[in-house]
Amino acid sequence: MAAPHFLLQTPVGSVVPVELGGQAVQARFADLQRAAGAQAGLFAEPVATRDATGAILSFAWYAPGTEAQPLSSLGQPQRAAAESQLRAALADLAPRAQGSGGDAALIAAALALPNSSAVLVVDGRPVLAGWGLVPAGDTRDAATRIAAVLGPFLPGPASATPAAPRATPTRSAPPPPPPVLPTATAAPIGPRRFWLVPAAIAIALVFLALGFWLGWKLLAEAVANRPQTAEFVDRDRVRQAIELQRRANEGLAEEVERARRAAEGNVCQATPLTTPPGRGPLPQDLPARPTPPATPDAPLAPRPNNLLQLLDQSVVLVAGPGRDGLSIGTGFFIAPGVVVTNAHVVADVTGQLVIASRHLGRAFPAQVTRRTPQARPGEPDFALLSVSGVPSLTPLTLTRQAQRLDEVIAAGYPAAIVQNDARFQAVLRGEMSQMPELVVTDGRISAIQTLASGLVAMPHSANISPGNSGGPLVDRCGRVAGVNTFNHINAQLAERVSYAQKTDALLAFLREAGISVEPVDSACAPTPEPAAAPATPPSTPPAAPPAATPGTPPATPAPAPATPAPPAPTRTR
Repeated sequence: MAAPHFLLQTPVGSVVPVELGGQAVQARFADLQRAAGAQAGLFAEPVATRDATGAILSFAWYAPGTEAQPLSSLGQPQRAAAESQLRAALADLAPRAQGSGGDAALIAAALALPNSSAVLVVDGRPVLAGWGLVPAGDTRDAATRIAAVLGPFLPGPASATPAAPRATPTRSAPPPPPPVLPTATAAPIGPRRFWLVPAAIAIALVFLALGFWLGWKLLAEAVANRPQTAEFVDRDRVRQAIELQRRANEGLAEEVERARRAAEGNVCQATPLTTPPGRGPLPQDLPARPTPPATPDAPLAPRPNNLLQLLDQSVVLVAGPGRDGLSIGTGFFIAPGVVVTNAHVVADVTGQLVIASRHLGRAFPAQVTRRTPQARPGEPDFALLSVSGVPSLTPLTLTRQAQRLDEVIAAGYPAAIVQNDARFQAVLRGEMSQMPELVVTDGRISAIQTLASGLVAMPHSANISPGNSGGPLVDRCGRVAGVNTFNHINAQLAERVSYAQKTDALLAFLREAGISVEPVDSACAPTPEPAAAPATPPSTPPAAPPAATPGTPPATPAPAPATPAPPAPTRTR
């Protein structure tokens, strides 16, 4: 089969597609090919162009072949041959369009054309490009729509079906010839009939002008329907690329649909994880194994040397048994024994809530001390957890300094990643000491928006998914600029946007809870990590110092060069 050839582009606006079953008839092109059978080649293949909302902007039409021309522009021999093929095809399709059933309605809808310029001839055979399109606001029945353009080619009584109420001639028909003037043998022109000659000339001029006007109109429409740009690209290769992109988009749409179903229609909800195959039921009370009695909180640890160590210390997994299994989310320390997460992470927990991380070494019971009343996307969504006996760590600091294109890092435990970790399978069995590694992704702040509820949110390009809820979005200095909360997913366009609540809303929530936090709003200037000291090769024991000469003060050893520590940001109070 020859490669598809671009025929023309039809904008949607003044013409609209006929709908069947709530969708445009062009979307059922495969069904139309099946229903048309041997006449399937009569219909060009449509490719719709859509805007960001999914609305159709135009149709591009393709058919196998190398050269396409409007039927009305052909010479008489080629035109007569193409019209004969068109009549034969319609003689087969028209009776089926008048029957009952889904195929009859499909064929009848496809035979509706906006005008005669939609009838093309590709390599000598007729092709309908623009099928299934009618003028906006058209209320005519199917038979009248078909006869309005294809009436001259329909078989039997259908060809006598009146066209639309307006009595304009079909554009594909040639202009009527001027009437034959009476010859000299008809009757002699006497003195009283001298006016017949100028009257006949006037009538001939009128018909000549009418024919010129019709020809000019057909030529103008043919020129208008042709692409107005020069052909600098290989249309066949572009067609193949479009087909590959369409298949890729379908695969992305399926993946997004699977993710949507996994999130149960609300991406911001904590993800219930089911028991792996072959294993027993989930623990009803976490942790399943006894934990040592809580000890008083240790003093703050020295600030880690790099950002990853800081996040490993301060970011924790938040888990608890819910109605549908183990619900997980993410949280982070803002003060010793105080963890921030999302309210929707703990909303459905019915048993003991715990936090855990590889740095903590085991699970610690946690209690919800305060939470926002709402847990819906677009509303303030925060919760405070109280934890005792945690080992020494460095809490994260907060900042209100956030601008577009700022580099940010999302840290947390997304289920899509950690569920493949063997250590996470141990967590599902209640072994909370077997924690997976913290997952980090980087990106940039795309915008700072005020939502309808008044909440200030930040869409960003760092990937997050269910399980990241409640985790921090930090800058390169390790300061929390926002709290990751929800995603916006458009399955039809395969779009996914990550959203974090800006720290301003968290600061207001903490003030209401009576927790004083001092944000660090200076510009972020990360201090480079100090270079590691070169390894000292093994050497012989140093020689004993020379004996001091009487009267000479003892030598003082030179101090080792100190490695400057990065300045620690202000901690929460």
